[in-house]
Amino acid sequence: MQSQNTIKNIVDEFIRKVRRAEITDSYQCAVQTWKILKLIVASCNEEDLFKETKYFGKMLINANPLEMSIGNMVRRLLFIINKETGQGSKENKNVEKEKKKSSKQETIKKLNKTKISKTKMNKFLHISPPLRTLRHSKSLSDFLLKTNKTKSASAFNLALLNDKNKNNIKNEIQKSMIDVEEELKFTHDAISEQGIDLIHANEIILTFGYSKMALELFQEVYKTRKFEVVVAESSPNYSGHKMAVALSKLKIPTTLINDSAIFSIMSKVNSVIVGTRFVMANGGLITDIGFHNLAIAANVHSLPFIVLFGNYQLSPFFPYDQDTFNIMRSPDEIFEQSEMTNLSEKVHIINPQFDYVPPNLITLFINNENGQQPSYIYRIVQDQYSTQDFVEKD
Repeated sequence: MQSQNTIKNIVDEFIRKVRRAEITDSYQCAVQTWKILKLIVASCNEEDLFKETKYFGKMLINANPLEMSIGNMVRRLLFIINKETGQGSKENKNVEKEKKKSSKQETIKKLNKTKISKTKMNKFLHISPPLRTLRHSKSLSDFLLKTNKTKSASAFNLALLNDKNKNNIKNEIQKSMIDVEEELKFTHDAISEQGIDLIHANEIILTFGYSKMALELFQEVYKTRKFEVVVAESSPNYSGHKMAVALSKLKIPTTLINDSAIFSIMSKVNSVIVGTRFVMANGGLITDIGFHNLAIAANVHSLPFIVLFGNYQLSPFFPYDQDTFNIMRSPDEIFEQSEMTNLSEKVHIINPQFDYVPPNLITLFINNENGQQPSYIYRIVQDQYSTQDFVEKD
């Protein structure tokens, strides 16, 4: 069992790597986050699981809030804990009780100010008269004694049952975590196996930038069917160059184009298959800049726009514009520093990292399990997350 200090050191080391961009791949972020969460669960008592997970979860998420795979894994664990223990529900119930209590106290104060009689106040608040004012009959006494004995026996049995359940709850949580770990491990394989239904012989497939999921899917399908791939270079990071090299090593016929040529080549393409950064709860995408233009071009030409994603990339949040989840990168990626000296002060260089693609431009999602329509994404969100398990940024 790891000590709290040891876990704190592991968390701090992970945060350092994320902030220094030593870990940038969403899949690796998800895997590393889940390993840390397993250590946290193993070191905690059942009563402290929810609180400790939420505490360390906030630290992990704040390392890079836009790396949503970290927050997604934290929320999945909170959902599992809440399902097994109900600790999250208890916290919400306590909040509701406090609200009701304060509301009742305010009502009493108002009634006191208006000098309403005690009888009317009791009637208003539905307060029964004290039990001692009732006439105690023999039958009533017997009934109360019998009820108390029954309650005592029930409370004793319930306490024994709770002690027994506490020993099993943590084991059940850890079993569920193993299931999620297995899901993470075989995510890419599960998606690649579905490629045979997406690509037919001699088709031309357009993809954008580099995606490990798309690469592995193409590799799997090319074992049985021959096809060609057109790769858009994905300016300004030019990750498409890496994708083209990887495809050529697999002996898959590949054509590399610049992003501005997407619309002109779309008429020769049979379908668009891409990976993504994250899938949002409304079925939209937060992904590399340039994807929106690609999706519009596919929509205009009535081509299937197919998105590959793992469940760890599914976020419970709802963005509706380009600015909700985005970051402005350095203009050096567009203009070299030496060239900037010749620019007028009125010239502004904008270099956003992410693009938002609305769900109406997406034809089909392929995840670990099977194909999903964008309108069905909310069901997967409900299966993985609970609104009460959101970990907010400090």
